[in-house]
Amino acid sequence: TGGRREHLVWILLLLGFFLLGAALFGVVFKTISGGQNVQFLPILYCGLLALLALIFISFRQADERESRRKEREYLEESLARQDAYIYSLSGLKQELQEMNRELQDTMGAVGGLLACGREEEALRRLEQFDGELERFGTFAVYTANDGVNGAVTKAVQDCRRDGVRFTYRIMGSVGRFSSPDLGILLCNLLDNAREGSLKAPGKPSVDLAITNFRGYLRCTLENTVNRDLLESNPGFGTDKDDKINHGFGIKSIRRIVELYDGASKSELICRENGWVLRQELLLGFPRTERFKSPQESEKAAGDHGISGV
Repeated sequence: TGGRREHLVWILLLLGFFLLGAALFGVVFKTISGGQNVQFLPILYCGLLALLALIFISFRQADERESRRKEREYLEESLARQDAYIYSLSGLKQELQEMNRELQDTMGAVGGLLACGREEEALRRLEQFDGELERFGTFAVYTANDGVNGAVTKAVQDCRRDGVRFTYRIMGSVGRFSSPDLGILLCNLLDNAREGSLKAPGKPSVDLAITNFRGYLRCTLENTVNRDLLESNPGFGTDKDDKINHGFGIKSIRRIVELYDGASKSELICRENGWVLRQELLLGFPRTERFKSPQESEKAAGDHGISGV
């Protein structure tokens, strides 16, 4: 119904533009040929300008609506992907428990074989167990925030696949924030960092650190970059072919930073192994937590520091 109504409005606007244009052309033609319709010329001219302005405004509104619709779809897809990662994490605990049981059984069997002096059989048993570990190819990060868990777990898997060295340290009070917000924020940051590092010369690397800082959650992200490519794109706009359906990641990052009264900055740093893009984001703790002092914020219940490479 909304689409039909919008199409009807456009048809009426174009029809009005055509009629006014035809009338204006007729009046001008009669005026030039000696007619007496000069008094209608300003009215028709102003009407034509008003209709042009109306068409321009309608185009702007339609473009904004389409942009909001695509951004909403992007956010929904991001949430769906994040939910899928979070759901997959629940099954990893069972896999880890199963792997732990198999490890204990294997170590017991190997110990028995070694005690009997059967070293070759013990070695074969260890090699067999090493092959069985391949089916436990999943990896999971566990913090007090499911969104962080899903985003970092995804980054670990993506970086392993692409050959990117990824290190992370999560020491901040992530449990106080909305899981979807932190998940979308980190997914976009880490995806952009990984893609940027792949375009850099040398070994690609990404480093993430999340800490508490004076009543804020501080997210610091560093990744190797191609300096020339970055300087040619200072606005961090998308360089993908489909620019209409991409580019919402940075908008989502800015929206979430503003939502938590935060701030962000980025700088290009020269390191021994090349150029690195350093991004730092500060997110204010939710208002229900603002009454706590910075010292208390450093000791958030339920948040445990983790790190990995």
